[in-house]
Amino acid sequence: MRALGSLILAAVGAYAFTLVADRLVGVMMRVYPLTAIVPVATWTLIAAIAFLTALGLRGAAWTIWAPCALFAGLTTHGAFIGGHGYRWIVAALVLGQALFVWWALRPTSARVQP
Repeated sequence: MRALGSLILAAVGAYAFTLVADRLVGVMMRVYPLTAIVPVATWTLIAAIAFLTALGLRGAAWTIWAPCALFAGLTTHGAFIGGHGYRWIVAALVLGQALFVWWALRPTSARVQP
């Protein structure tokens, strides 16, 4: 049950991060009007709470990085079929987030037992 909860919360966090990246880059590239930045603070808070709660459930590591990788793939696909170049920047940000989450949660074999 913890794995399912962790997976769902990580998916919510990854979705929220994708929205934040899209809005910020879109406003900076003047694709969206300046008013599109209004929900960024709310979605950033949602992403942070969802990821921290997913980590707190202590599910398997893949339940947290897999949704990030899925959304990285979806944004990259959107960049391929999308009409504006800013989507590549969004895809790079989301891929960077997925790689960071994977890197931070990877098992390390060099742990020293006290």
